[in-house]
Parts: sequence; structure tokens; C-alpha cells
Amino acid sequence: MVYKKRMARKVNNALQNGSGSVFYLACFFKLACFHQSSYTPMQFHKIGSHTKVVLVLGLMTSLTTAHAQSGSQRVEMTASRPTYTQVLETSIQEARKTRKNVLIEFYFDGCTGCEFMKKKILLRPQVQQQLSQNFIVARVNGLKDDGRDLAGRYQVQTYPSYIAIRDDGRPYYRITGASTSPERFLDQLQSIMKTSGNTADMTSLAEDYELHKYDPGFVGSYLESLKAQGDRSGKGQKAFDTWFAKADPNEILQDSLQQVLLLNNVSSVRSAQFRFLNAQKAALAKKHGRENVEEALAMAIGSSLENEPDALDRTDIDNIISFIRESTMMPEADKLLTIEDLEISYTITHKETEKVLEAIKMAFDRQLLRAEHADAKERDNILGDLLLRINNNVLPRLQTQPSAEIKTILKDYLLKIEGLTAESQLSKLVKTKLDQQK
Repeated sequence: MVYKKRMARKVNNALQNGSGSVFYLACFFKLACFHQSSYTPMQFHKIGSHTKVVLVLGLMTSLTTAHAQSGSQRVEMTASRPTYTQVLETSIQEARKTRKNVLIEFYFDGCTGCEFMKKKILLRPQVQQQLSQNFIVARVNGLKDDGRDLAGRYQVQTYPSYIAIRDDGRPYYRITGASTSPERFLDQLQSIMKTSGNTADMTSLAEDYELHKYDPGFVGSYLESLKAQGDRSGKGQKAFDTWFAKADPNEILQDSLQQVLLLNNVSSVRSAQFRFLNAQKAALAKKHGRENVEEALAMAIGSSLENEPDALDRTDIDNIISFIRESTMMPEADKLLTIEDLEISYTITHKETEKVLEAIKMAFDRQLLRAEHADAKERDNILGDLLLRINNNVLPRLQTQPSAEIKTILKDYLLKIEGLTAESQLSKLVKTKLDQQK
């Protein structure tokens, strides 16, 4: 609980300081499939629903090692308890004897996603059976003792992470974050087993690439190996695009292996792979479940919003909005908020001032009307949420696309907000930042 409080304060401070408006929007997509989480955020001054979504990042979990370490305490190993390195070495030796796969489970105490996996996924009989039959699992707390060193060695930044390794310690497959369902996790375990037999090492794969770059089984192994190695050179995306350019759409719809390859690797709403998945989501949902297909599409949207926001055109935004409206993963209230913020971000970026003013007026008037009819506590939450939206979505955009008209309307809304609630630190911050913008 201490860690959660510290982490939540850090997230709240980061939001109030205006960091990452695109990340703020992307959180909806990266967390949408977990909106049913039972995690209850702590009470903070002027915290609204958007912040609460960010606070459950532990479930997805976009918590970096650096952040997590600040809330942990070092525990000395006793003579009777093996180190995490010894646990891993023992697991590797046991795997050699039993010819099973070694799976390192990286977790930390207080990790919401880790608890979700433990209670909702790993305890399921079918998952336990698969793990016991085919895997030796080494559990490593990535924030304690030599577990920190192992987390660094395997480039763990997200918890939980499940990394399959060879008997020499080299990784070849990585599952990042909590799975949405037992079925999804079982599919991922199956992918590990298939990859383990096909992937000798990264050097071998690189040498064989030109010969097998259109083979979906090989490409899947190649991509997972690159991910496991933490490669960010762009080789994976290039290999994925090369394979898909030659793939037969009709064969993809008949071949589960190719479908899983798509679901695991689509990463941009501007890609041909995304357009294919979006067009065929009903057919793919019959084989893989609607939730898993929507998760893959949502992750691609989140990635695009985070990594290429300025490249998105009107068609891209309309496609994203269409996906949001049809999604079964997001509550209706969150859908509306997300669509409103997308419209505001896009129109500011493209200097469509009249449309920006229209989008702001429509979104903010709705929130103010809700606040006027709410009790005091809920009113503060609604208005705090509105202030965060201005701070995290509108102001960062105005830094690069300044507009006197937009600033004027924002000042008018700040006056209306202050008229409905006691003056808050966040309100002062937003007003100061707005005044400082040239």
C-alpha cells in the first residue's frame, strides 16, 4: 500500500506538471481492456476519472523500473534462502533434466498487474496444467536484492514480465504485462513452445532471414527473439511489413499461426496490418475472442498516439473514433471523454481553430453541466478532471500551435470552474501555465 500511494503521487504530480499529453490519451487504449479491475485508487486532491485510469497502470503495467524502485525497500537475504540468481540457475538445471522450457516471472510486491495474474490467470486449472507440463518457472522480484540485477540483465521495464530463456540464459520470447484472460495467456505459452523449437539463437535467425522471410512461422520466431533481446533497431517492423506484403489475405483468415502473428505485432493505425485486422475483426474474433482482437487493435492505437501523433490524418482519427465507439472494452463514459480529447488534440495540431473552439465548448460545457447538478464531492472530481484535461491535453499542444482565440476561451472556462469550486493548486497551475505561453 505504501508503494501504491507513492506511485500514485508520482503519477499525479507528473500529470499536473503537464508531462505527456499523448501518453495521457494513449493510456485509455492500453488500459481499456482492464476497466473491470477491482483496484481502488487512493484519494487525492482534485483527482478525476482520467487520473484514476492512469493510476491502474500497474495492471497493464507501464511502470518503469526506475519509478518502481523509488517505492521499494531492500530486504537482505538470509543464509537459508537462495538468491534469485541461484533460483534461476536451479531452474535451468531442472529444465535440462526434464526437457522443459524455462520461464522467468518478473514481479514486485504491490504490483497490481502481478496480483491480477496471480489471482485471475495463474490459478486457473488449465493454466497450471500447462505450466507444470511444459515449464520450469523461476519467480524473481525485480526490485529486491540480486533480482534488480536480473531485471537489468533482461531489460525488464514492465511488470509483470514473463521471459522464456535457453539453457545458456539467452532470452527468446517475452510476454509483457498482464494478460487479459486465461485463454490469452495459454495462447502466449503455446507461442513460447513453438518458438523454442524454431529459434536456435539470434545470430542463426539473422543468417536465415533472407531464406525464410516470407515464412510466418520463421517470422514469428524472428520477431519474438528481437523483442526478447530488447531490439529497437526497426528490424522487427521491417520484417513484419515484408512478410505481410507477400501474405495472402485468404490464407491468413484460414491460418491461426498467421493470425496470432498479426495480433502480437500490429503497432500502428497507419499500417496495412491494422487496416486488415480492423476490417476482419469479426471473423478473427470467432477464433481468438473479440476481447483479444480488440486488445491488439487498441495497443496499436495507443502506440500510434504515443509515437506518431503528428503523422495521424483525419482518416486515421475517424478510424480510431469508430473503433472506440464499437469497442466492448471501454465504459461508455470513457469512450466519450477519449473521443472529445482526440478531437481537441487533432484540431489544435492541424490549426483548425474554429473546430478546436467548437470541440472545447462541446466537451467542457458538458462537464460543467454535470458539475452544476452534482454534490460537492462529485463536483470537485468532475472539475478536477476538467482541469487535468486542459493541463495534459490542451496546453502541451498550444506550446507548439499557439492560438490567442483558444487561450481566451480557456481563460473563460477557468473562471467558470473557479466559480463552482474552491480555488485549487491545480487551477492556479493551469492559469499560470496559460499566462506564460506566448
